[in-house]
Amino acid sequence: MSDFNLMDRMRPKRFADVVGQDAALAAIQSRVKANEGRYIGVNYFLSGPSGVGKTSIAKLIANECAQGWATMEVHASKVNKDWLDHAEDEMRHPPWSWDGHHGYAWIINEVHYLDGRSEGRLLDLMEYRPWVTWIFTTTTAGQAKLFDGDIEESPFMSRCLEVRLSGTGATQTAFAERARAIATELGMNGKPIGSYLILAARCKCNFRMMIQEIAAGRV
Repeated sequence: MSDFNLMDRMRPKRFADVVGQDAALAAIQSRVKANEGRYIGVNYFLSGPSGVGKTSIAKLIANECAQGWATMEVHASKVNKDWLDHAEDEMRHPPWSWDGHHGYAWIINEVHYLDGRSEGRLLDLMEYRPWVTWIFTTTTAGQAKLFDGDIEESPFMSRCLEVRLSGTGATQTAFAERARAIATELGMNGKPIGSYLILAARCKCNFRMMIQEIAAGRV
C-alpha cells in the first residue's frame, strides 16, 4: 500500500476520530454554537506544525459546510486572478442545494504562499456570506512568513476564526497511542507504548512521518 493510500485510509472521517487536538476542536465547536449550530458562514484559519492534522480538520469542516461538488481545495500558489474570478462567480448566489447549512467551502492550503497582489480581492470575497466558508491552512512558521511580507495580519485575521493546532504534550501522547493502534491494525505491532512515544518525539509529532516509519518497520 502506498504512503498516500495509507494516509488517506487513516485520515479521520469524523471529528470524533481526531485525536490530540482537543483545544482546537473546542474552539471550532464554540464558534459553531455561537453560529446557531452552523459551520457554514465562518472562515477558519488553521495553523500548527507539519503533520498534526490541519488538512484533515479542514476537510472535516468543509464536509459540514458543503457537498463534494461545492467544495474547492487549492494550494495557495494557484490562487490568481482566474481562480478568484471562478470562486466569485460560483459564490455570487447560494447553490441550488442551499438549506441553511450546506453552501460553498473553499480550502486554501499552505496559505503562506499566497501572492500579496491577491490579498485585496480575497479580503473582499471573505466578507460574510451565510452560504460561504473559507478555510486556510498553514504551518506555524508559514503563518509568521505570511504576515511578514505584503499581507497585513489584522484585516485578514479579523475575518477568520484562528485555530491553533498543537504538536506537543498531550498531542504527542495521543498520537503515540493512535500510531500503536494503527500498527496493531496493520499487523506490525509488538512494541510497548514507550516505543511510540519515542517515535512521536523523533518525528516531531508529524503523524504522516510516524505512519511512514511504521510502514517501513522503523519503530
